[in-house]
Amino acid sequence: MSESSDEEFEGFLQNEVDAAAQLYNQRLEQIGIGQLDVSESENELSDDNYDPAVNDTGDCLAEADGWHDNFIYYERGLPPLFLPLGNTDPITETDRYANKQILEHPDENRSPWVTPTTEEMRAFLGLCFLMGINVKPDIKSYWTTDVILETHYFGKVMKRDRFMQIMRYIHFSNSEQAPPPGEPNYTALYKIESLMNMFTDSMVSQYMPKRQLSVDEVMVPFKGQLYFKYMPAKPKTWGIKM
Repeated sequence: MSESSDEEFEGFLQNEVDAAAQLYNQRLEQIGIGQLDVSESENELSDDNYDPAVNDTGDCLAEADGWHDNFIYYERGLPPLFLPLGNTDPITETDRYANKQILEHPDENRSPWVTPTTEEMRAFLGLCFLMGINVKPDIKSYWTTDVILETHYFGKVMKRDRFMQIMRYIHFSNSEQAPPPGEPNYTALYKIESLMNMFTDSMVSQYMPKRQLSVDEVMVPFKGQLYFKYMPAKPKTWGIKM
């Protein structure tokens, strides 16, 4: 880059542009995305070619609760932010909690349970993320077939009943090992601490900052059971500061 000041900046040199493009492509290959052929991908995803294949991890969900192979394309287009490669903690803890509930409360947990795959858990977390962007009145609305409210993407990635089943059991840590209040290592965020660490590590490894960054804070409205939800000195007194 030229050594001149910001006011005299006239652009990047060609060798800098080539080096940046090479680094970008290397990063895509490292996370398994590769260089996609957009025209080919769009053709594969057309409604005419859509084939709602289901997961083959178990016969009990083969027809009712399987997730679609169609998500493989979308997963290729996303960095592994939602479930880094090799991280199986959410799957392990969710499966542990599900089996515990089925064993202790069989009458309340009659639906057959199949351990989520890595791709399925990543799809689940990705859909949860999208729900924060495309807000609807309730979770089931994302799978509605109403011509006005329908969102095709959700139904193509995962069936509603399977999503609701994973949400019923989702866990990121072993609750039985949670330190009690008053202990030196106690934290109110124990149940999601591993999730927060996962996102922090993912963002550091996957996000390449540009020339200018803007850091801000926001108040998330919340009136649930949380001891640090009320801040009388703030204009918005109820919520979680992030």
